[in-house]
This record gives sequence, C-alpha cells and structure tokens, in this order.
Amino acid sequence: MILTAAIFIICAILVYNFKFYDLIAGFNTMSDDEKATYNIEKIPNKHRAIFKRLRFLPRT
Repeated sequence: MILTAAIFIICAILVYNFKFYDLIAGFNTMSDDEKATYNIEKIPNKHRAIFKRLRFLPRT
C-alpha cells in the first residue's frame, strides 16, 4: 500500500511541477487540435482538490 501511494505521489509531482501532462489518462492520445481546446493548466489543480477531499473518507 505504501508503494502504491509513493507511485501516485511521484506521478502527481511529475504532472504538477514538471508539466508531464502526457501522464494524464487520455490526454496523450488526443490530436494537437483536441489538446488545444483544453486548459491543461487547470486539470492538475482540479485533481489535487478532488484528492484532498478524498483523504477524509473513512478507510476500510
């Protein structure tokens, strides 16, 4: 479980700090025209907000 968490943290750092947007599912398969329609700077921020809320869910 700790290894899985570490992998997700590393991926999040790569996407947010180093702009590795191709790690976002589906984004790397889009054409350049489709990629231009998305505001890619906001997507990692939205994911971060979602995961911050998820941490308060009860663990089983």
